Amino acid sequence: MKGLNAESELSLSNIVRNFAYEKLTKVVSIQERFSNHYFFDPPIDKEISVPYANILNALTVLENWGYMTSSKSVTRYCVECFTMGLNVAGRCPFCGSTRIRKGKIFAHKCGYRGFEEIFRMGDKWVCPKCQKQLYMEGGDYKDEGSQFKCMTCGNIFENFATFYQCPNCHTYYEEEQAPSIEFITYNPSNNLITRKGTLKSSYNVTERVAQFLQKAGFDVKMYALKELKEEFYFWDVLAHKEEDGGVDIGVNTLPLFDIIDDDFAKELMEKKEHSDLHSALFITPAQVSKELAAKLKTKNIFVVDPRFETLMNEDILKEYVNPLLKVDKKR
Repeated sequence: MKGLNAESELSLSNIVRNFAYEKLTKVVSIQERFSNHYFFDPPIDKEISVPYANILNALTVLENWGYMTSSKSVTRYCVECFTMGLNVAGRCPFCGSTRIRKGKIFAHKCGYRGFEEIFRMGDKWVCPKCQKQLYMEGGDYKDEGSQFKCMTCGNIFENFATFYQCPNCHTYYEEEQAPSIEFITYNPSNNLITRKGTLKSSYNVTERVAQFLQKAGFDVKMYALKELKEEFYFWDVLAHKEEDGGVDIGVNTLPLFDIIDDDFAKELMEKKEHSDLHSALFITPAQVSKELAAKLKTKNIFVVDPRFETLMNEDILKEYVNPLLKVDKKR
């Protein structure tokens, strides 16, 4: 699956499977920017023990495929007292004072600039510096509009310097340096919700296949990574049997795909070959042509639709699984 490495496939499988079995309804990615640590709620990173980047990649891919939607929010906090939610405040860009006011600024021709109200004297406008009366805007004075003035150093400016201040201990932080926690909430889209039944059927069949192989004497690992030549490959089921020179079987669940075309079939064949397996079973509702299914069988690759309810019957399931066991040992 393009865009996914083995650990991201493992992450995606875990997310989709837990959604199918109603063990999660959403995933929240939490990044603490001060230490750059990631957390997840529910703690799926504790279940699968892969780097956070792979879980994030899986969530991003699910969103790109239209199966998840995300929303982002940021909460800033104080590292001194751990108060959540800092107040936005302004500082004078000249002296750093927080004593700033906003108002309409008049500029007199004598050079004095100040708030409109200090020019007012009864029903007249008088400059508080030179005491001359103001008569005509654009002539002897100019209305400069709304601006800020520092009450400490007297400077006037259009924009103040933003910073964040703790409402509890009053520690302040520069705007770009304020400690923060970013929350990204991933919710299942309607597209994923409508597939819930198919998802559950897919993983039910996967577990039934694993049980069948175990009864047949195979050593079975569920949701595992296989390492070969410093490369990892993810399989929902890996089954190994020492008898008859050793047999290795892989099972993958692909419940999110609608069609297996030539390119996708090539990916499946390469994955089976690179994983050094004798045979592989792909459990998927995706449509596959008779010609392509026959081509896959020549490579000891089989496809089964999990929506067949009769698959839960062991005798019928045996008909689909037995071909995995009766393959040419030449890989």
